[in-house]
Amino acid sequence: MQRTTLVGVLRVGGRVTAVEIDPGWAPRYGLRPTNGPTLVPKGRYLDEDYAGLERRLLWPRIWQLACLTTDIPEPGDWVEYRIANQSYVVLQDLEGTVRAFHNVCPHRGFQLCEGAGRCDDGLLRCGFHGWRFDLNGAVREISSQASFGRIGRSDYGLHPVRVGIWNQLVFVNPEPDGPDLSEFLDPLPRDLAPFELEKRTCTSRFTISMPGNWKVTVDAFNEAYHLQGLHPTLIPFMDDVHTTFQVFDRGHSMMQLPLGVASPRLAPTTEREVAEAFHAAYPSMLGARCADGPDLAGRSARQYAIDRIRQRGADGGVDLSVLPDDKVIDDFHYLAFPNLVFNVHAEANWIFRARPGAHPGTSLF
Repeated sequence: MQRTTLVGVLRVGGRVTAVEIDPGWAPRYGLRPTNGPTLVPKGRYLDEDYAGLERRLLWPRIWQLACLTTDIPEPGDWVEYRIANQSYVVLQDLEGTVRAFHNVCPHRGFQLCEGAGRCDDGLLRCGFHGWRFDLNGAVREISSQASFGRIGRSDYGLHPVRVGIWNQLVFVNPEPDGPDLSEFLDPLPRDLAPFELEKRTCTSRFTISMPGNWKVTVDAFNEAYHLQGLHPTLIPFMDDVHTTFQVFDRGHSMMQLPLGVASPRLAPTTEREVAEAFHAAYPSMLGARCADGPDLAGRSARQYAIDRIRQRGADGGVDLSVLPDDKVIDDFHYLAFPNLVFNVHAEANWIFRARPGAHPGTSLF
């Protein structure tokens, strides 16, 4: 019996594409409206079939963070980027241009690079048969080429992927067409401009294996509902109830969590107690607490914290005067669809990236 397929329209990152759809997808993975909340099928998080759809229809068609420009600071430097079942090599060529290629030799499909490294001779070498490629992707040496008979080298170069750079962040997109990076990210670059991310320095990074689907991590960093359960020490100075959200085109979004204000879930509390809780949890923002406690001098805990942050910035040579008060103190989470979250503050920021693991129940964070 012939399998029935439907033709549907897929919109990923601003690009609309016609794809073949299994008629069973909708009942298995479609959103389920009710008289209350809309239900998301658990199969989106647990089923190998759905993970397969992501490998086929999402990751090959979307802009995604691969590395930082500081990972490849000199000509000849390269770094591997892995996502799902694919691997890419991102490098700086001898002219200083950042390029990316599918990390596979076109001869027998052998992986070219693993981890990070440097090409001192300006060539990538396949470890299987010794073919060599320059940093523009062209094949420069085919071992024992005469034994192949007639062969056109132009047919055996590395397969490129698109590269875009924004604020030290190197993005790749395996899809050859569609919106460029700046168009895809809009309006995030404009909204994040006041934080001057281009002036910041990466001080540490970690990769953690997670016992859950990559979307669980993304979901968690785009809601404040979990604070009362997972982070009860934060709600004495975080207003999780009046957190605001914006949803943009192409799946991007923003969450703003007010700080310096106690959650309405708690019993009435004093401004001094709010400031004390803020100091205890976030000394990196407010600095060391005075021996006699916070000196509010008639200010609200929120205004006290704003003034402290601005003064600490000035003491460290950082001018925060261009930032409005909410961007000085509040906790902003910007989601760059599908898997990148910018958690930005006036004095520091974190970038959270979630990637699928070997099976749907695992991921890398």
